[in-house]
This record gives sequence, C-alpha cells and structure tokens, in this order.
Amino acid sequence: MSADERADLIATPCGANAATAVDFAAAFAVLPTPCVIFDAEFVVRAINEACLEAVGWARSDLVGRQVFAVFPDNPNDPGADGVRKLRDSLQQALETGAAHSMEVQRYDIAVPGSAGVFQERYWSVVDVPIVGADGVCSGFCTGVKTSRRCGWI
Repeated sequence: MSADERADLIATPCGANAATAVDFAAAFAVLPTPCVIFDAEFVVRAINEACLEAVGWARSDLVGRQVFAVFPDNPNDPGADGVRKLRDSLQQALETGAAHSMEVQRYDIAVPGSAGVFQERYWSVVDVPIVGADGVCSGFCTGVKTSRRCGWI
C-alpha cells in the first residue's frame, strides 16, 4: 500500500467522506482490550483506558517513559524473566514484521506509589509491529490480556 493510499484510508476509511471519517485516536482510547503503543526504542507513546485500568498507573506516569524502566522485573523474584521475554517477543515481531504472541507469562508490576512493592500478575501479550509505507518499523502496538491469577486467561 502506498503512502497516498494509507493517507486516503486514514482520511476516509471504508469509503466515508471527510465528515464521517473515523477518529482512530478516539477509537484506540476506548478499545475494551488493554493496548499500548511503543516506539522503536520501547518508549510508551500511547496507552488506552483499558490498559491504564489493568496496570493501575496514571497515563502521565507512563507516556514518554521506556517501558522496561517503568515495569522492571520484580527484584524480589530471582526467577523473574518478564522483561527478557517481552523484549524477545518485541524483537521477534520487529525481525519478522509479523505479530508475535506470548504464552501466559508471569510479569509482576510495581504498585504505583509503593516503592519496592510488586503485585503478582499474569499476562498474555500480542506484539504487532507498526510498519510504515517505507517498510520500516516505527514501533509496536501491544495488546494484553491480564489476570491477577494464572488460569483466568
């Protein structure tokens, strides 16, 4: 798809005219599935309401920050490997140009405002590369299923 075709699709999806075009930012914000958009350096660029609810953090504490700095491995769990597995999934999506799904993964998250306190969490993630008309990956859209206990997903 050419850059012009992409621009037409964004401006007038599904043959709509400019007056009825879809506001994709508004649609992203209200998706019921938790989603986050990272740039190629894994900096959070957008996060929807469902994802904010899932992680319990404020948007202002996440947007503009590197995801692994905000959500490091739990230092109290010597077997924590969430950062490595998420980074590997993102890298695979980048290298293949295709979505990559992770199996259910324990990836504890820091409790906002509680230094050193982590909450046990389980996640199933799909990482989708965002590839521009030039074929270059500019970032990722990550969709998340979450549970406080394994087995819910």
